[in-house]
Amino acid sequence: MDVLSLLKKSKIKLRASGPDNLCPICKKNGRVHCPHKPLIKIKKLAVFEKDYFFGPTPPNVFVPHNNYPNIFPQQIFLLDGKINANPSSWYGWDFKKIIYASAMQLRASFAQHSSQSIEKLQESILSIKPVDLEANYLKKPSLFVNFDQVSYPLGPKAVVDKISLASNPSIPKKVDSLLQENIPITLAVKELLEHGFDEFYISRVLSAALLGKERNKKFVPTRWSITATDSILARFYINKIKNFGSIDKFFVYENFYLANKFSIILFPGNWEFENIECWCASKEVFSISQEREGYFGRTSYASKQGGGYYATLVAIAEKLFKLLKKQAKVLVIREIMPDYDLPVGVWEIRENVRHAFEKEPKKFETKSELFNYLSTSLFLEFKNYLKYSKILTQSTLKDY
Repeated sequence: MDVLSLLKKSKIKLRASGPDNLCPICKKNGRVHCPHKPLIKIKKLAVFEKDYFFGPTPPNVFVPHNNYPNIFPQQIFLLDGKINANPSSWYGWDFKKIIYASAMQLRASFAQHSSQSIEKLQESILSIKPVDLEANYLKKPSLFVNFDQVSYPLGPKAVVDKISLASNPSIPKKVDSLLQENIPITLAVKELLEHGFDEFYISRVLSAALLGKERNKKFVPTRWSITATDSILARFYINKIKNFGSIDKFFVYENFYLANKFSIILFPGNWEFENIECWCASKEVFSISQEREGYFGRTSYASKQGGGYYATLVAIAEKLFKLLKKQAKVLVIREIMPDYDLPVGVWEIRENVRHAFEKEPKKFETKSELFNYLSTSLFLEFKNYLKYSKILTQSTLKDY
């Protein structure tokens, strides 16, 4: 029986929402709904028939954050060649299909780490095309899926003796020359962006200890590299949009995907950003967090929202720069519905925001008209957000 059939026949254990089912993190942050305890548990559904891996696989690496700084990279083998390893291509899939794609990405750890094995891994990670890899499992892996709020879910783990490259990696000349320049990570990331590389490629190269000055190069946990990449790219776009003029109306862009409703509200004015997350157990039971930054950015990490804040920020800044070519004060309201029990990573946030800008926005001449619309379009009562938002309660001459 193939893995997809097993997944379709797997029992799905539902976990009720509510205060009694919160993890310690959510209890500490005052949430009423917890995404950290997976809704779907898939363990030991199947034992792999082969004791080795051979075939083409898109380059990817996973670096765990547990026991930092004593961390070791894991090569990812894609077990289904029909799947695109870049999660941005998963947009539109339901939870079941995302689980399957995740289960097909096997994390291979080395039994013994050597400079040769690390070099082979790094060489494959730089490739922009699939690379033929070969490895023997020291123990056959069992199928299960790990979930994470920042990184996309990943499947089984295996220990291998070594990994051999059976084909030559396709490494762009720009990347090859950049690695020799010995420049800081921030500059390297910006260079890669300007030459057309996306956040998926950049974050994995950063994670694999390939960016930065030679003396500072080290492996970066995957969840940290994703957030760092989002943050650096966002600052690049924000510095660009500050040279644009402001919008002259109020805009509302909206999108709904995977039980997440995004309302992106643009106000006339200089750049400013505010992100509100609402975990909705119901219309009466909910938990709201707010993070923001002014024209000159922020100096502290957005700890209330973590990677979600920076994934939202980079998608907003990217669209203002590439699509609207305007600056604005931006308020994002993310309403997480009760049936969002399965964390799939911040790619969902990034793509939700990007797809909102592909739709025609609602446009309003006055703040009064805007408020009337928001009073009917949001899941939660609009007055609840007025208590938290700085941007909503700001007054300008245009309001009178």
